[in-house]
Amino acid sequence: MRAGSGDGSVLRARCAREGLIKARELDVKLYVGNLSRDMTDAALNELASAYGTPQSAVVVKDRVTGDARGFGFIEYADDEQARAAIAGLNQKEVNGNALKVNEARPSKPR
Repeated sequence: MRAGSGDGSVLRARCAREGLIKARELDVKLYVGNLSRDMTDAALNELASAYGTPQSAVVVKDRVTGDARGFGFIEYADDEQARAAIAGLNQKEVNGNALKVNEARPSKPR
């Protein structure tokens, strides 16, 4: 099996070069679950920065109360950084919680 085959990174890079998809669509979005309720965007960004340069790090908040809902998302422009973050952060204990980190699934249309 070729390096990069099966993970979509080669195809995404080729499509980007050929202008078939926007560069922003190449970002790898990670789901981060089991965050503590006091986690902030800045703290999540700091955690993510240990594995590369995150394009964004957002803790999802309740619309009414503004409290963290216990999960968030990190985006990297690079597959290698995203994979390093998954390997380094998945099951890592942060503020007493073992994080669950994996590649985010596309959101369902409403």
